Amino acid sequence: MKRVRLLYLITELRAAGAERILYQLATGLPSERYEVRVVSLESPHGDGEVAAWLQRAGIGVTLLRMTKADPRGALRLAFVLRSFRPHLIHAHLFHGNLAGRLLGWLSPRASLISTHHVVERRPLQLRRAIDRASAWRDDVTVCVSEAVASYARTQLGVRPGRVRVIPNGIDLRRFAPPADPAAARRAARERLGLPQAATLLGAVGRLDEQKACLDLLAAFDRLAPLHPDLVLVFAGRGPLEAELRQRAAAHGERVRLLGFQEDVPAVLDALDVFALPSLWEGFGLSVAEALARGKPVVVSAVDSLPEVVGQAGLLVPPARPARLAEAVDELLRSPAARAELAARAPAQAARFSLEGMRAAYLELYEELLTRRR
Repeated sequence: MKRVRLLYLITELRAAGAERILYQLATGLPSERYEVRVVSLESPHGDGEVAAWLQRAGIGVTLLRMTKADPRGALRLAFVLRSFRPHLIHAHLFHGNLAGRLLGWLSPRASLISTHHVVERRPLQLRRAIDRASAWRDDVTVCVSEAVASYARTQLGVRPGRVRVIPNGIDLRRFAPPADPAAARRAARERLGLPQAATLLGAVGRLDEQKACLDLLAAFDRLAPLHPDLVLVFAGRGPLEAELRQRAAAHGERVRLLGFQEDVPAVLDALDVFALPSLWEGFGLSVAEALARGKPVVVSAVDSLPEVVGQAGLLVPPARPARLAEAVDELLRSPAARAELAARAPAQAARFSLEGMRAAYLELYEELLTRRR
C-alpha cells in the first residue's frame, strides 16, 4: 500500500502544549500507513526539546530557523513542500497555519488542516485580520476546545461548517495516580529537593503573562502568613523567570523555581494543591495532567478551563489574586475538601485520553483523503 505523506507545520518546537500534542500525533500514527515529516519555522529559544524527542523517535524534522530579516526560510519551506509532496498538511499555531495557507498551493493535491490552540486575548489585531483573510484556505479548521471553536467562528471568520473540535489528549497511563501516593510524594520531594514536611502549592507551565504566574505569587503573599508551612513551587521556564526569581528572593526557601522538568508526574506527586490562574487559555494540558494524577486543582474560570475541570476543581475569576488565595486557603484548611476533589479528578481527566485524540485525528485524515480521491 502506498503510504500517505503527512507534513506537520508548526511555529517552533519548544516543550509547550501545542508542540507536545504534535509530538504525540507524529509518533502515534501507524507507520505502515503514514510517512511523517515535521517542519519547524522558527527557533527563537533554540531548536527545542520536542525537536530532539521527534528525532529520537525516528521522525524526520526540518528546522528552518526563520527570522523576519531572512526571507530564505520561506524558500526552504517551498523546497520541502515541492520535494515531499504531502497528501496532507496539518498546521499548528498562527505562523504554522499562515505558512500552510500561503504556501500550500505548492502542493495542490494536499488537504490543509489548520489548528487553533488558544483563545487569544492579547491586542493582536493584525494577526486576527490575517487569520480572517486567510481562513478560507483551510479544508478543516481544528479547535482544541469548544471555547476555541467559539473564538474561531466569532473572531477569526472560520465558517462553522469547517470547524472540527478535537480536544487535546493526555497519556492517562503515564499520569495515573500512583499506587501509594504517600510514598510517591516522599520520593518526588526527595528527588526535587523539596521539604518533606511542607505543604506544597504549585504550578507546571510556562512562566509568562498568559499563565499569570505573578498572580499566583501575589496569592502566595496573602497565604504565607496564614500557613507557615506553605511552600510555592513553579516548574517551567519562560520570559518572567528572572522577575519571578527576583520577587521570590524575599520569601527565601518558601518559593522554589524548579526550571523545566520532563518528569511532570513526579512534580505533581510532590504537590498538595495545583493552581493555574491563566488569563486566557485554549485547553490547559497541565490542568488535565494534574487531574489525571489525582490532584486538587484551582484554576481561573476562563475559556476552556471550565470544560477541562468540570466539577473536579475550584474555579476563580482571572486576575484576582485575592480570590485565588481564598480558594487555595479553603482547600488548605480542609483535608476533606482536598480529598473529595482528588477523588473526582481522574474520572474527569479520562474524558481527554491520548487514544481518543489520536483516533479523532486519524478519522479526520482518512476523511480528507477520501474527499480527494
